[in-house]
Amino acid sequence: MKSETNTNLAVEFKEKDQVKALGARWRPEEKVWYVPAGLDLEPFARWLPNDPAFKSGTEQAESVPPPQVAIKPASSRGRRRKLYDPTNSEPFAVSRSKIDLFVECPRCFYLDRRLGIGRPSGPPFLLNSAVDQLFKNEFDAYRQRREPHPIMSGIGRNLLPVQHEDLDQWRQNFKGARVHHEATNFTLFGAIDDIWEDQDTGEYIIVDYKSTAKKDRPTPDNVWPGYWRQLEFYQYLFHRLGHDVTSLGCLVYANGDKKRSSFDGTLHFDVSLVTRDCNYGWVDSTVINAHAVLQKGGPPEKNVNCDYCAYRTAS
Repeated sequence: MKSETNTNLAVEFKEKDQVKALGARWRPEEKVWYVPAGLDLEPFARWLPNDPAFKSGTEQAESVPPPQVAIKPASSRGRRRKLYDPTNSEPFAVSRSKIDLFVECPRCFYLDRRLGIGRPSGPPFLLNSAVDQLFKNEFDAYRQRREPHPIMSGIGRNLLPVQHEDLDQWRQNFKGARVHHEATNFTLFGAIDDIWEDQDTGEYIIVDYKSTAKKDRPTPDNVWPGYWRQLEFYQYLFHRLGHDVTSLGCLVYANGDKKRSSFDGTLHFDVSLVTRDCNYGWVDSTVINAHAVLQKGGPPEKNVNCDYCAYRTAS
C-alpha cells in the first residue's frame, strides 16, 4: 500500500537509523520522521500510528478495501507522543513548533496532531544547522573559560554564558525544557540554543542563533515574527520552571555576504546581535485554545490566510 501523501511516523530516537535506511525523511521544523508520498507503507508498518483517523480520505472512500497488511501497532508511548487522543488521560507532549503551527493555522494543527497529516516539508536546512552548531561551539568555549563573548557587550549588562547542569538536556531535540500545563494536561517543551546569565541580578536571557543571507542587515522589525514568538515561548517555559527570566530576547544573527567576488570554499558572515523586549503573555491562552481545537471531532474550517489550506482546497 503506497502513501498518497506524506505520512508521519511514531519513531523512537534509537530507531531513527532504521527508518532512514528504509527511505523515511526527517522534517526538522516539526521534529518528526515521515514517509514521502509514493513510497510503500508496508516496510514502515511498525511505526504507523494505530489510529483509524490516520487513514486518508481516499482510503476511507474506496468501496473495495485495499489488500490487508499486517501492521504491528505503534507503541502506546509513541502514539501518545505523536497523535492526540481525547480519551487518553496521560499528559500529551506538544512542542514549541506545534504551538506555532496552531498560531499560523488551527486547521493544519488539528490535521497534524489528531490525524497525522502534516504539511509538506521542504529540504532540510543543513547549512543553517551547521552555523547553529558552530555558534554553540564558539559560545561553549567562552562558557568553559567563564568569560563573556564579545558580542554580549552590546547589551550593556554583566553577562556570562549560563552554567547549569541541565543545559545539555535543554538543548537536545525531543527533550528540551519541559513543563506540565495543568489546564490542558499538555507537556510543553522546546529546545533552546543558549542562555546568558546576568551576573549582577541572576536573570536569564534566552538566546537563539539564526543565519540568513539578506540584502539588508537584520533588525528587530525585519526578522520573521515567528522568531520572537519562539523566544517568548522559551521565556514562558523557563519562567514556569522557576527561573528569573528577563523580557529581553536576543538573536545572534549571521548574515551571509553575497557581494564577494568568489566563493573560494568559504562563506563569510556579518554577525550581529538583534534584541527586542518580548512578552510571553499570549502563550497560556494560546495553549488552552489549541487544546480546545484538539478536543473537537473534526478539523476547524479552512484558514483563508493559509497557503496550505488553499492548496488542499484547490487539489
